[in-house]
Amino acid sequence: MGVKNLWKILEPAGRPIAMESLRGEVLAVDVSIWLNQALKGMRDYAHGAPPHSAHLVLLFTRICKLLHFQIKPVFVFDGTAPAIKQQTLAARSQRKRKAVKKSLKAGDKHVTKYLQARLLEQITGEKRYLLLATVSVCGLV
Repeated sequence: MGVKNLWKILEPAGRPIAMESLRGEVLAVDVSIWLNQALKGMRDYAHGAPPHSAHLVLLFTRICKLLHFQIKPVFVFDGTAPAIKQQTLAARSQRKRKAVKKSLKAGDKHVTKYLQARLLEQITGEKRYLLLATVSVCGLV
């Protein structure tokens, strides 16, 4: 999400700085990025899922680090999307609805073919109808 090509736009002005240089400063923090990093980056080694309280652990450790360097964090949360973003979200939602509809239609087609084949198999006692239905749904016939 966010602004398209934001990092390319900001790159000329960006430079790494030491945390110590921000001592006593107020720093705005986009909390949604931190929470996303907690969900995507912190994984349980056994199952690959994020730990139950990953977001709390990440927030706590990062806040502690900022406070250690006497940096005053101000947390920013997402508000409503601007008008141009609303258009993008609407288009994305439309694509998702179409994909779901297409998927359901394909599933219905597969189930119908399968049930027809099972019925013909029971009526005739021949197994070949089930194989033909599977091949037909997969697009091989």
